Amino acid sequence: MAGTYKTNQLGEYKGERKTFSSAFELVAPANNTAFVVIAPNGAGRVIRLDRIRINNASLTAAQILRIGLVRYTSLPTGGTFTSPVKAPMINNSITSWALLQAYTVAPTGGLATPLVMQSYAMSGVVTGSTVVMNEIYDDYEGDINEDPRVQGATECFGIAFLASPASAVTLTVNITWTEDMS
Repeated sequence: MAGTYKTNQLGEYKGERKTFSSAFELVAPANNTAFVVIAPNGAGRVIRLDRIRINNASLTAAQILRIGLVRYTSLPTGGTFTSPVKAPMINNSITSWALLQAYTVAPTGGLATPLVMQSYAMSGVVTGSTVVMNEIYDDYEGDINEDPRVQGATECFGIAFLASPASAVTLTVNITWTEDMS
């Protein structure tokens, strides 16, 4: 049953994890702070990323977008955000306790640690026209010990521009993660 947690004789985790997904479109702020944040939102909780897909990115200036997955040891503050729907992948009766925020006005960044991943989306358009950029896709699903993870009340992942874009960027984000206890 989802939501139950078991350990073996060595105290290692051997249980089912709850899996959720969220897909949303947003106009991300044109600066180099996180535009999507996902956090465990409580002590003893763990978020493991399964996959991230960013597509349909469009902007009005030719440039190269550098997008990264950043681990923060403290949550960003301020800004304006929405809370996208968090859909369970299997059992509709379970709820997610993860904090998921999509920012339209940039927050003040939390304390960042080294990048988990870095991707590039390239554009070569005529300035002033709208371009759709290539898709960014990262699949982390697999070994429970290798999935990028954050835990506790203050750690979080942020999807962020690593360099400020020339204009606001409209994009579609799809993120899948699992939740369990540490």
